Amino acid sequence: MPLYFGMFFASMAAAMLTGNRVVFAAHWSALAFCLKNLKKIHQQRTLIETIRKVSDRAIFAKVMKTPRLDYFWKTFGGKLGEYVDDPLSVSAARRD
Repeated sequence: MPLYFGMFFASMAAAMLTGNRVVFAAHWSALAFCLKNLKKIHQQRTLIETIRKVSDRAIFAKVMKTPRLDYFWKTFGGKLGEYVDDPLSVSAARRD
């Protein structure tokens, strides 16, 4: 999360410094929406976590790792649809 917010605010600052009002306004609007609806967002997030069979930790461990070289070859070759990743182990990642 800290990296996301760092990138978000850096992009927002860059838009402000370069005078790109449309991008700055979009960032400001997104930030205001999130702050205004923080309670609702948290409630929805909690609901999703209770329904899902795989924990956040297991999902992030899977998606945050560096993909195999094959992923990049297929991405740059326009054949990403052919890429198959290792399956996520649901039994090992079940929530308690």
